[in-house]
Amino acid sequence: AYRGDHYAVASAEGKAEADAAGYVRTASLGYVLPPPGSPDAVARYGLPSISRDDRDYIDQNYWHGRIWSPMIQIVYWGLERYQANEVVRGARAGLVAQSKALLLKEWRGYSANNSFAGSGRYVYENFGADTGEGYGYSSEAQPLYSWGALAGFIGMQDSGFYNRVDTEA
Repeated sequence: AYRGDHYAVASAEGKAEADAAGYVRTASLGYVLPPPGSPDAVARYGLPSISRDDRDYIDQNYWHGRIWSPMIQIVYWGLERYQANEVVRGARAGLVAQSKALLLKEWRGYSANNSFAGSGRYVYENFGADTGEGYGYSSEAQPLYSWGALAGFIGMQDSGFYNRVDTEA
């Protein structure tokens, strides 16, 4: 099914439709257009826990496609090791921008009729990959979960406010 910047597909027909429309299969992101790292990439929230074309992605329930800040942090560190490569630098910059958007959406609130959702000032343990929302009808995400703050910490690292201690001799 088409979702703006990506297709959520789990069938051979859906994959063929995405290919025919010019979408590119990207590991862990599914079929996206334009490809991540390109100047016109439009995915606001990145790095779902499973590929967007996995049949369980549509559930957005816990590990079924939701975004987890610890995963983003680990990928950021991996990209940091190869920062001499221009494409990797672009991917890292995109990940930083997506992480910031993810954290700030819940922190600032987005108006909904729920005691948690949209009221602002929450840092969730995981976030919906399509909406960036921490609380969802199918999710058990907890507000004010410490590792959710890694979504903001990545930007601090990238801006030079934190330097990782190199333990390799």
